[in-house]
Amino acid sequence: MENIGYQDLREDEASEKTHLYSIRQFFEEVFDSDEYIKFIEVIHEITARTKEVLGYRVVKTLTPSTLFSYKKAVEYKIKHFNYRDAVSAGISVEQMEEMEKQFFDKDYYKVMLGNKKFAVSFLTAEWLYDSLKKSGKIDFTAVAMGYLKSMEQFLYDFASLFTNEKDGRNRRIFAGRNGLIDLTDSNIEDKKEDITLGCLTQFFQFPGNKDLIRREIEEDTYDYIKNKLYDIKELRNGYFHKDNMEEWEIVEEARDNAYIMFYLFLGAYKIHDKHGIIGIPDANSRKDYYKLCEYVNYHDTIVYYLDFGQSDERTGAYFAGADNEISFNEFGDADYSGVYFRRIPGIDMQKCEVTIEHVMGGGMRPKEAERYNVEDLPKKIEIGTMNMTRKGMEFTGPERELYVNGKFVEQEEIAKPDF
Repeated sequence: MENIGYQDLREDEASEKTHLYSIRQFFEEVFDSDEYIKFIEVIHEITARTKEVLGYRVVKTLTPSTLFSYKKAVEYKIKHFNYRDAVSAGISVEQMEEMEKQFFDKDYYKVMLGNKKFAVSFLTAEWLYDSLKKSGKIDFTAVAMGYLKSMEQFLYDFASLFTNEKDGRNRRIFAGRNGLIDLTDSNIEDKKEDITLGCLTQFFQFPGNKDLIRREIEEDTYDYIKNKLYDIKELRNGYFHKDNMEEWEIVEEARDNAYIMFYLFLGAYKIHDKHGIIGIPDANSRKDYYKLCEYVNYHDTIVYYLDFGQSDERTGAYFAGADNEISFNEFGDADYSGVYFRRIPGIDMQKCEVTIEHVMGGGMRPKEAERYNVEDLPKKIEIGTMNMTRKGMEFTGPERELYVNGKFVEQEEIAKPDF
């Protein structure tokens, strides 16, 4: 969107004094954020319908950088999956809130996005699901099996948390032709091929292993978990034999069961993963700094308010700066070189408005981006917005906390990340 007065500029000034505003900023200024969400949903729907009519779909290659973006899209789906409707018949709202203290609040759901084999299987199944969802009459066995494989791998790793060496209890697990064996580190590794999905579901259904459940979890919830494990085993045994799977509904059933199983186990069970078997996120200050790096690098239309103290000249408004040294490993995990901010001249911590003339005169041109390591950051970083007005631009001042005393404050994404 061009600034008023463009026609009065010299040719060499046109690009310099023309400024861009995002569609989101336009909607939030003229309408509100709810209308922007609806607009994005309609755009996605129209795009999907157009591709369906034209008869083609673009399947992206999951390079390390695109895998990072895809994990963000899957994370959004995990956070917005309708768990309450999915388990409403068997678990109370109070019990779900209790489980979500661990699943969401402690970031345990992030094991689904990690580097363990079950997470790789789950992400692969999600990628196939997104790629083949609108396909015609083909065999969907690989998609559904991906979800079932991820559940079996997860339950195996989860049982490994409770071996005698790690848990201090003498537990036993059925291992096919070997019968019942002691659950030890060596046994669960040596007999891995014989410990099937059925063996694993029986282990967690066995009343003697009820002590693995958190004490806050009630009997009805525990019964629901046992029944869900039975459903998963029956789904595996009922469909996956010699016939092709051409019904997409079975894929949806397998996917729903995977989401629910991860939710139940990561929310209802005691988890001590000091050996990193399932990849529970590490709770430390670097994790919060990483989240800040990630957020700032991918939210460049927000105004950041850095508070170094009232008398410190560094206190004020900033734009995000890009991390041009970011790298990705083979699993799509980002390694940031730091968090980058660009100071906006003349804008402090208060709500204010600047004129079009001031903007066009270059008075708001941000400084070069500077890198901030964890020890360089202020005690508080807040975020606000920049909106168009009839006279120019309005800075709202701080609206929400983002980073306080070394702790990152989670922000709600209003739209699914694009992939």
